[in-house]
Amino acid sequence: MLREDLEAVVTAFPRLSPDAAHVTSGWGTVEIDGRPIAPGQGSCWFNREQIVYGDPQGCPWLYGGGTQLKLASVGYNDLVAGGGRWAGGIVNSAVVRIDRSDGPSIERAYQPAMSDAGDLAYLTAPTSPEHELRCIRAGGTRADLITAGPIEYPSVCSAGIVWSSFASGIQRTWACPTGDTPREVHASFCRWEVRPIAVDVGGALWVCSVDETRVLLYPAGSTFGYVVIEGSVGEANSKDVRYDLTRRAFRCVYTQGEQLIWIDAFRVDLSKPPNVDPPQPEPIVPLPAGTVIADTLPYVIGTPAAWPRVGDEGGNMDCVPVAGQAAVAFVKFASPSFAEWWRWDGDYIYHHEDRSDGLDQPYHWTKDRWIKRRWAIGEQIDSRENNVIRRTADEGDNWSERPWAMVMRFVAAFESYPCGGDIGDAPVIVVEYDPTYTLEPRRGGVERFWFAAGWGWFRWQSAPFGTVFDFSPDPSTPNLTDAFFHRLGGVRVTPIDPVRPWAAPPVEPPPEEPMKPRDQFYREFQDVNAFYQADEGLKRPGGMMLNDPSRCDVEAMGAWGYDLAAGKTVNDCKNAIVRSDEWATKHPGEVPPTFP
Repeated sequence: MLREDLEAVVTAFPRLSPDAAHVTSGWGTVEIDGRPIAPGQGSCWFNREQIVYGDPQGCPWLYGGGTQLKLASVGYNDLVAGGGRWAGGIVNSAVVRIDRSDGPSIERAYQPAMSDAGDLAYLTAPTSPEHELRCIRAGGTRADLITAGPIEYPSVCSAGIVWSSFASGIQRTWACPTGDTPREVHASFCRWEVRPIAVDVGGALWVCSVDETRVLLYPAGSTFGYVVIEGSVGEANSKDVRYDLTRRAFRCVYTQGEQLIWIDAFRVDLSKPPNVDPPQPEPIVPLPAGTVIADTLPYVIGTPAAWPRVGDEGGNMDCVPVAGQAAVAFVKFASPSFAEWWRWDGDYIYHHEDRSDGLDQPYHWTKDRWIKRRWAIGEQIDSRENNVIRRTADEGDNWSERPWAMVMRFVAAFESYPCGGDIGDAPVIVVEYDPTYTLEPRRGGVERFWFAAGWGWFRWQSAPFGTVFDFSPDPSTPNLTDAFFHRLGGVRVTPIDPVRPWAAPPVEPPPEEPMKPRDQFYREFQDVNAFYQADEGLKRPGGMMLNDPSRCDVEAMGAWGYDLAAGKTVNDCKNAIVRSDEWATKHPGEVPPTFP
């Protein structure tokens, strides 16, 4: 009955029976073992023989064992079942009721999940960070709070609960064995939301999760795991896993195209240690102090196609050019009066005016140098003798002026940083604004501005003085405000005009360099690859191909391809190569040549 070539009419969302002997699936048509049952969706196992599914109107039905029973006459969504129980939320209300439509609702609940024993896990709110993860065990024992957000897609079994969290480009998987505390299983820089599965292995909690190319199994709390499937398996929620204690084997089912694929007996010798490291993010290493960024402007404003944008938690940011000026307005919250205006010349980017508080009280500084166009990591702009000029709260054109010492620091840069969202990995610079350093005692907030090459300002952080910042995409720093706007979309709004006049004469922005013709770029890239092979170069027989002909040096190809596309010459690339550690190792005692 169950075989590797089992075909189904519709193979979405497969779910294994508690004994892993049968599978139900389908969206539009509900199936058991590939046999159509009825129109519907969301099928799940009520016990070993019966399923619960929703008909096209969202009404829950019980099917199997000679029974076809309508469980409720009102529309339900997010149906879950197990252990002879079922639960579901009334459409558009997210109120979960257990076992019967007239039963008491437990509270507003979202993304419910139920184990084979009837344990129910759910979230208390629709979005992070307000929601909490809670559980009602089959015997009625209630865990008031397991953990707080950000949480997504809980999965529960008798041995415990697992869930995922996704923020700032990092996917984390968490596990909480019954009666224990939550622990992180692994984290990886994924670009999608993964739905982990809780698996009961003889009373021990295991986690089924995925990385970019594999389906993986991990004992909760372990730092190692086992590979179940190599290669893509489509959507993360189109798979299911059970452990057969009698056969001491895992069973896995997933969809591939329009076919249901079984791995009928994936055996694991639990007496031996697991064999696969969990996917870990590569360390994020900033460029060394003193590294010079030749021009920060492409980092700060990006390109017109990169705007407007939003973040995971909402918000709206746009970068709007100012007509007739070498300047832009960063417009926030899709409101024309929430903006700050930055201008530039050949040496600096200046902070022209700010009204980010939305009040009719714009302000600017008498010394408004903000960012150097050519800047070395570790350098700073010291504006110790400085005043802030702000329009007062009355309705007239009255201004106040008071001292406002500040320093702008170039704190970090990265050749490639996981910015998340639609940006992905990109070169990044980080600039810090500190208005506290002349105050006694030191007090107030410090801000950090993050800019991605070609994308502009994509992240803003603020924390009290003395906070130790780190460069993680998902830091756990206390009292840190961390806002991203890294996803394309949002509203384009024309800002109001700044009150402060444009004192400097207009400066035309530098013309964009035309892109190299394709054939020129290809020839230059071949020249760089030949230098990798040459005796005077890196002496690699395969050039940018590694010893294994099927593998290439992705880092080298990306770096030199990017540099050549950005306008650098072949000799620029050669001069950088001969100053690398690899060249020095292969040319001991030799002085690096210079290519004019």
